[in-house]
Amino acid sequence: MIEGTIERPGDVDSFRFKVRAGQQLAFEIETTDAKPFDFIPRLAVLDGNGEEIVTNFFRRLDLYGRPNRQSLPQRDAKANLRQALHLLAGPTYTDKLTQKGGRVERLLKNGAATREVIEELYLAALSRFPVAKEYAELEKLLGRETSRRQAIQNLLWAVLNSREFSTNH
Repeated sequence: MIEGTIERPGDVDSFRFKVRAGQQLAFEIETTDAKPFDFIPRLAVLDGNGEEIVTNFFRRLDLYGRPNRQSLPQRDAKANLRQALHLLAGPTYTDKLTQKGGRVERLLKNGAATREVIEELYLAALSRFPVAKEYAELEKLLGRETSRRQAIQNLLWAVLNSREFSTNH
């Protein structure tokens, strides 16, 4: 366990530790009621070269209705424009789609066939296989893209932004 204290606005705590490829990490940030109400913790994980590989864990909570600590927790479950724009172009999703070592890169590296790509993305996101009509339409769409990487990223983005995914997860 690593502990730090943020005492005033602008304070930053930095910690260095070693991990091995494939090792999973868990981060937890605790705050007390003594913190200012507008305190929004930010956590960034950097690689050995100082490049951010994971960041802004808490931005999604703010977009989707993090309750303030001045009153009883209440959330508005209705979608809003900020959420829609974040889904379309926000870093939470777009950074994950292009992440080195991610699912898209692995599928490309392994030379997965179009049908395998469709199945894997559906199973991972929707926990089901596509139906015959979905296979047919998606195989045509993926075949139209000139860049295979872009085609797979577009399909993954579409599945993650589908109504089925958003209502089930």
